Amino acid sequence: MDQHSPFVLDWHNGLGLGLSVLVAFISGPGGQGGGSFYIPLFTVLLGFSVNQAAALSSAVVFFGCITMVAQALFTNHPEVPTLPVVDYTLVLAMTPTLCLGLALGVLANALTSQWLLNILIICIWTWSCIQLSFTYRKARVKERQQQQQQATQQQLETSKDQVIKAETTIQ
Repeated sequence: MDQHSPFVLDWHNGLGLGLSVLVAFISGPGGQGGGSFYIPLFTVLLGFSVNQAAALSSAVVFFGCITMVAQALFTNHPEVPTLPVVDYTLVLAMTPTLCLGLALGVLANALTSQWLLNILIICIWTWSCIQLSFTYRKARVKERQQQQQQATQQQLETSKDQVIKAETTIQ
């Protein structure tokens, strides 16, 4: 590595890079950018300021999205093989609001102070984690109910089979 490079691969940077890759593996296929996880990771572990971490997080999420879109462009819909996975009418409908939100976010980032950004990021990250835990809990409860229904159905089928065997043995 170059002696004048600002990047030094020590355990902080190695752990930060490893966790960044892990966040990308989890959030990318799920359709979430992962920005709310990248920013605390970049600020706490890698020592970036919140503004630098927000910019770096945006770049990482952007290139992750480019990768996922490139992969999705050549994939067919799982239920209707003649349709693409990407709904282009929805893309056209969402693009103006996305651009407006991006412009307002950049403006808000430039106008707010560092401590306010820190508080807002902590609040957003906390809210995101709470929402994720509720979603996980609902999915887990639904999965357990389905497992219980399958187990009950298997027990009924086993009981019916035993009754049929008992009837045939009696005759």
